[in-house]
Amino acid sequence: MPVFISYSHVDKDIVDKIAKALVKERINIWVDRWELNIGDSIVQKVQAALGDSDALLVILSKASVESEWCKKELNVGLIREIEEKKTVLLPVLIEKCERPLFLKDKYYADLSTDFDEGIRKIVESVARVISTEKGRNSIMNSLIDWGISVEIQPDAYLLSITFVQHSPPADGYSIVGSISVRIEGKDKEKYEAYCTENLEWMARRFHLELLAGATQEMKYSILLKDSTPVVSVVEIKDKSSEKRLVFTIKLQWLGTETGRDVVVHLDGILDGIAKSNAKRNRKLSKEETEAVYKIMKRYV
Repeated sequence: MPVFISYSHVDKDIVDKIAKALVKERINIWVDRWELNIGDSIVQKVQAALGDSDALLVILSKASVESEWCKKELNVGLIREIEEKKTVLLPVLIEKCERPLFLKDKYYADLSTDFDEGIRKIVESVARVISTEKGRNSIMNSLIDWGISVEIQPDAYLLSITFVQHSPPADGYSIVGSISVRIEGKDKEKYEAYCTENLEWMARRFHLELLAGATQEMKYSILLKDSTPVVSVVEIKDKSSEKRLVFTIKLQWLGTETGRDVVVHLDGILDGIAKSNAKRNRKLSKEETEAVYKIMKRYV
């Protein structure tokens, strides 16, 4: 999802300049004045955007540190950092001011001295937070660290998802898993067409959602009894598209013996990864939308 920009409207001119610079770097952002329409509930729209965003860009100025609205947005970001155990708040200084207490130990981008260098630091920091190729999800009482990779082969491409499921600290174990899907025929050609348009992430998102949807339908889970690696090959059919996918699953239980079996709910893990990946995808430009339409029409 977009990077939420928290700021005082007193600073709207410099914020617009920052926002345009980030859009130029193909970063999807959320600025209230760009997103709100007449009749919208400001509170509801802002709350939804704060909850869905992957990062909160906090614009620090004399006006913003005194703004009650900005303080509320900052509090939401702080709560998310504590709950999700990851960086959410990215401070950006546009003028010398007294930084809020909870941001004083955070490294910040300083646009007050060098705008271009500050934008470069923002882009690098945002890339670490909103990567579509790796991330961390919270599912029930577990944390899932995951990464996605693609291997191009002569007659197919291999989409691989590697993950580590961390149990609650009291249980003291982890599950290491990998899921590989072989994409062939027209779907491989379609993937290559997306790559030509620099839209590889669109094809990856499609197959992640297809895989997650199919395993959700099956309520697919695997039982682990000990540390012996489990390998399984599964063929699934997506009802909506009639496509068949064959994927290979490898799982291993590491760490403390609990005295009981462990159930790995792959449907929940894949659904979480697919949704997290989709949230981090940016909006398409007009030209990209037209390219996607042409690709879909060609490989319907």
